[in-house]
Amino acid sequence: GTGVYAIVPVRVAGERAYRDVSGRCALDMDGLAYCWGNNAFGQLGNGGGPSRAEPTPVLTDQRFVEIASNLNTCALTATDEVWCWGPN
Repeated sequence: GTGVYAIVPVRVAGERAYRDVSGRCALDMDGLAYCWGNNAFGQLGNGGGPSRAEPTPVLTDQRFVEIASNLNTCALTATDEVWCWGPN
């Protein structure tokens, strides 16, 4: 949440608990996706806008079981559907 490079591990801001994390995104205990960091190309899945220092909800009510994030982010549903967002 500081915007400063961390050369040692630091805790992600906020009070939410997560069960899966990859890169800049994580799934909370209910399977909802949250992302943080640079948002220049829609990587946060929140419809664009500024970069975020704290986890921000991805704009979908879809629940996921796994998430993978690098430049793009993709997440898998319990029914094996894949949803992706970011610079394509």
